[in-house]
Amino acid sequence: MCEGFFGKSRPNRMRASRMGRLFTLARLVGASLALLLVVGGTLPAVAQDWGNPYGEWRYWGADLSSTRYSPLDQINADNVDDLEHA
Repeated sequence: MCEGFFGKSRPNRMRASRMGRLFTLARLVGASLALLLVVGGTLPAVAQDWGNPYGEWRYWGADLSSTRYSPLDQINADNVDDLEHA
């Protein structure tokens, strides 16, 4: 390969430039993932309302995501001792 104006061959400078861009891209992806983990870890866990009417399970597992969540509040800590077999 022939030497360029500053004494380095052109392909080597291009290779270094590509490596610098890859390194910058890797740092950007890493920082984005770290931010996503921090933000995702600090959000509160909240029950999702998937549009089922109150007390109805229209799908196996309550909803399309099979969360098995029911907002019913008829049984609580005060009346659990009064439950009987049906």
